[in-house]
Amino acid sequence: MKTLRKDGANEECSEQVKILLYIYRKTLNHFGDPMWWPGEGAWEIAVGAILTQNTSWTNVEKAISRMKSLGIFTPEEIMRSDEGSIAHAIRPSGYYNQKAKKLRFLAAWVLREFDGDLKKARERDLKSLQKEILNLWGVGQETADSILLYALDLPVFVVDRYTIRILTRFGLPLSPNYEKAVSEVKNLVEGWNKNVQFLNRLHALFVLTGKEYCKARPFCDRCPLREKCHTAKSLLEEGF
Repeated sequence: MKTLRKDGANEECSEQVKILLYIYRKTLNHFGDPMWWPGEGAWEIAVGAILTQNTSWTNVEKAISRMKSLGIFTPEEIMRSDEGSIAHAIRPSGYYNQKAKKLRFLAAWVLREFDGDLKKARERDLKSLQKEILNLWGVGQETADSILLYALDLPVFVVDRYTIRILTRFGLPLSPNYEKAVSEVKNLVEGWNKNVQFLNRLHALFVLTGKEYCKARPFCDRCPLREKCHTAKSLLEEGF
């Protein structure tokens, strides 16, 4: 199977860039500017990135509100609290015992490395910072990249299952291995455009499209991408 190139020099990659531009322009016109990510400051956005795993944003908002009202929100407050108290505070987000542990690891790192001010992380080398965040207990690629892009405004593209699904349905030759496919898409996007605002919007637009139209069973007849999506063309021709 072919793989995506990091550079944009060949014909194949230029076609892939055209697909990304098509998706970006069509979905931006359809949804408008998504204005992601909600949160007051870098720390709140990072907390949200942990809490949003496997739950809806409505539940995350409830959990953050409870954390603030109970005085278990800042890195200092989290480290003064035991995991049981943190788990109680974030209960609306689900998987609260695991997430409480993740928040303590994140808070300890921010206090140790940046004196409690996550914004200071921007001063670090990006690749080193990526490794540090990924080494935190319970933090995977998507969560780490969300913190880098949305909390710290660093040029990192967040790839999730919606992104992989949509690009696969457009016919991009992604690896069947999910982790490799994520790396391929990140290399393609980051190698072509490192504008933070663009990366921010592009990820948000993939998520909105995936949630609204490009589901496991897609709603191709209403999707704004149906004109050029391989899967949409095929299904619509068959009458689905």
